[in-house]
Amino acid sequence: MQSREKNNTNFKFLFLILGSIALVLCCITFLPCCRNHEIDFLQTTVVSYDDRIEKSFPGNSETLLIDKDSTGLILRYILKPGFTYPYAGILIFLKDSSGKYLDCTRFDALKIRIASSQLSDCKIYLTVFDENVSKNNDPLSERYFKKDLVLNSVPTTFSIPFKQLTTPEWWFQKNNFTLNDVSPVDFSKVTALKIESGSTAKTGIIDTMTISQIRFSKSPNKYTLFLLLILPALVIGYMIIRAVSHKKNSPVIITYYKKDLRSYRDMDAERISSYLAEHFSDSELSILSMGKSLGLPQKKIAKTMQDEFKMSFKQYLVSIRIHEAKRLLRETDRLVIDVALAVGFNSISHFNRVFKASTLVTPLEFRNTISTG
Repeated sequence: MQSREKNNTNFKFLFLILGSIALVLCCITFLPCCRNHEIDFLQTTVVSYDDRIEKSFPGNSETLLIDKDSTGLILRYILKPGFTYPYAGILIFLKDSSGKYLDCTRFDALKIRIASSQLSDCKIYLTVFDENVSKNNDPLSERYFKKDLVLNSVPTTFSIPFKQLTTPEWWFQKNNFTLNDVSPVDFSKVTALKIESGSTAKTGIIDTMTISQIRFSKSPNKYTLFLLLILPALVIGYMIIRAVSHKKNSPVIITYYKKDLRSYRDMDAERISSYLAEHFSDSELSILSMGKSLGLPQKKIAKTMQDEFKMSFKQYLVSIRIHEAKRLLRETDRLVIDVALAVGFNSISHFNRVFKASTLVTPLEFRNTISTG
C-alpha cells in the first residue's frame, strides 16, 4: 500500500514538473505572438491617387472622396476609360517624418478589415526599401509586394501572411530589374501600404471602399501550438491519476435507511404539550394532576418544559389561556367573565390581573381597542 502511494506521489510530482515546464515554454513562445502594430489612421499620413498621375498616358479615373477618422478610412472613386488598366487607391505612409522605416521583422502577417460597396476586388501593396535597387527620391524603385483580395459589401477581416506576398511582374519590367538585382526578401524597411482597385473593377460605376482596421501581427508557430496541446494533456493526465488515486484510497460508503427512533425527552415534551393543549381550560389543572395523568414525576415535567419550551409549567399554561382569551375577546361578544371561566380562570379579578400583566391592558380595554381599530 505504501509503495502504491509513493508511486502515485511520484507521478503527481512528475506531472507538475512537466506542466510547469510546458507552461513556461508556452509563455516564451506565445508572448511574441501577442505583439502587434495597429495603424492609427489619425496619426498616419494618407493620400489618394488614381491613373491621372501616369506620365506617359494619363487616365481619366477620379477620386471623389477620401476621409478618415479614428474608426477607419473611406475612399470613393470612379474608374473611367483612358488608361490601359484604370485604377484608383489609397497610399498609407508607414515611414515617419524623420525618415525611420517601419520594421516588420517582428511580424509575419498583415491583417486588414475592408469592404467594397460594389463587391469589387482590390490589390494590397506593401512597399519596402531595397538597399540594392531602391532610390530615396524614386518611390517606384521601392520593392512592391502584392496580394489580391476579393471584397464583399460586408466588412471582412483578411489575414495575409507575408509569405503570400509576391513582387508583381510589372514592377520588374517598369524598373528593368531581375531577381538577381534585388535583395533577399526583408521587411525591416517598410515604407508604405497601398490599397488599390482590382483588375475586375468596372468603369463608370462609383465604388466606396471602407477600411476599418490595419494591423501587423505575429502568428503562433507550430511549436507554440504543440505546447498549447501538451499543456492541457498534462493537466488532464494529472487529474485522471489524482481521481484514480482518490478512488482507491477513499473509504467505502455504506448506504442504509435510518431508523426513526425518537428520544424519550422528545416523546415526553410532545405528551406534555398535547396534554396542556387539551386540558388548559380545566381550572383545577396543576403540575401534580398532569403528572398523575401522564405517569411522570413533577421534577421531570418541570425540567422537560424548561429545556424544551424555555418556560415553567405556570408560564406555559398562562400563555395558552391568555392567547385563547384574546381570540375569544376578538371573535365573540361574550362577557369578560364568561371568557375567563372558559379558559380556566376561577376569578374575574385574577383573570384581569394576569391578562393586564401579559398584555399591559385589561380585557375590556383590549376588546374596545379591537372594535375601534
